[in-house]
Amino acid sequence: GSFNAVHEIGIALAQGIWGGGAMVVSYLWGLFIFGEIPTNPPLSLVGLCALIMGVIAIAMSTSIAKHPSIQRCCTTREYYQSIQESTTTLETMPHIAETPNHSSSSSSSGRQSYIRGVLWACSVGFFGGSILVPLQYVPPQAQ
Repeated sequence: GSFNAVHEIGIALAQGIWGGGAMVVSYLWGLFIFGEIPTNPPLSLVGLCALIMGVIAIAMSTSIAKHPSIQRCCTTREYYQSIQESTTTLETMPHIAETPNHSSSSSSSGRQSYIRGVLWACSVGFFGGSILVPLQYVPPQAQ
């Protein structure tokens, strides 16, 4: 899942979404399933809201990447093609040359790639936030 998310939306965006998502999911598991009540519930909710707003801001940050001063290519292959003349060629990087070519000219394919990437990142966040749940069912003497 994480490799798919990174391929579709890039490491910074994907990791920001799944990292924040994992924290929210972990908090919700503790609160609603295991009955772990925060010491200061109002402050806890403020922190949770700030975390959710941060994840949304990260997810919406692609508009920053489209700023004229910051050109962003959609795939690794397109990025390396754009700098091919000034640095290394694709022939010297076979793993890059074999990546599928996604056309950045179509806004609908770009939007679909973005949605797929965000969904992959959300799924990684959900499973990352749930990874320690089985530990709650281990008897205390076995921990």
